[in-house]
Amino acid sequence: MQEKLEMLLKQIQLEAEYYPLFQSGMLERIIGSKDRKNYCFRLHLDTLLPVSVYKHFVALLCKGFPTIREVSVQFTVDQVLADQIQEYFTYFMEICIAQHPILSMFQQLESKVEDHKIKLTVDSKAEAGQLVSIEPELRAQFGRLGIDDFELIITI
Repeated sequence: MQEKLEMLLKQIQLEAEYYPLFQSGMLERIIGSKDRKNYCFRLHLDTLLPVSVYKHFVALLCKGFPTIREVSVQFTVDQVLADQIQEYFTYFMEICIAQHPILSMFQQLESKVEDHKIKLTVDSKAEAGQLVSIEPELRAQFGRLGIDDFELIITI
């Protein structure tokens, strides 16, 4: 593991049991705003973290820099598996549903993953329109994971 990344993991007090997931990782850079209120940590990993580890890591990262108003992380990953995309899609939909409760009708919506595409089938144009409205947020979330070619395909 790169020394800078190891220092970061120790600073945020990430449990040692998670270190193997970061073993071949690198802290590429830290980008801060001029007023030092926003920091973005750019990390390179071989594979995506499991969602539970990702959530824990992000929470510790934010907690580890309490004087910073906004702390974010941007990943570059070498390998992404379809089941990971599905797992993150479910998590990101939970976030969107929490922000927009009307989307709760999509909580049990079945999806299919092909490459970096999520395929969904809905019952009406209105439902399709609601999903299209959150696609930019989903793209942004997947972009932070290093998946820039994420696509949401909706059929009626």
